[in-house]
Amino acid sequence: MALTWRGDEAMQRMREGAARGLTRAAKALLAESQTRVPVDSGDLRNSGAVHPATPASLQSRVTYSASSPDGYPYGVRQHEDLTLDHPHGGEAKFLERPAAEMRAELMQVVAVEIKRAVG
Repeated sequence: MALTWRGDEAMQRMREGAARGLTRAAKALLAESQTRVPVDSGDLRNSGAVHPATPASLQSRVTYSASSPDGYPYGVRQHEDLTLDHPHGGEAKFLERPAAEMRAELMQVVAVEIKRAVG
């Protein structure tokens, strides 16, 4: 009985599954961070985005890109400055905290997609 090596195909499927999983995990993280992002005008919340992973680059990112009229990316300060008040809701570390809290869940999302891809 002859065996056919399909390691390259298996690796490609794993990378495709990982990319799908990373993107799904980033979407879940964005959704949770949206419930925690500080709200004033809504610009910061509306600027949240997922940058999908690809099989070639297994990185997915969640970003908030709102800036003030002078170009200052105030989302960084809102995220990092623990002394700021958020009278209309939200909190500092609106992305970092859910990432830490959801770590196991996010890793499971990636694992499921990899398993699905390789069958």
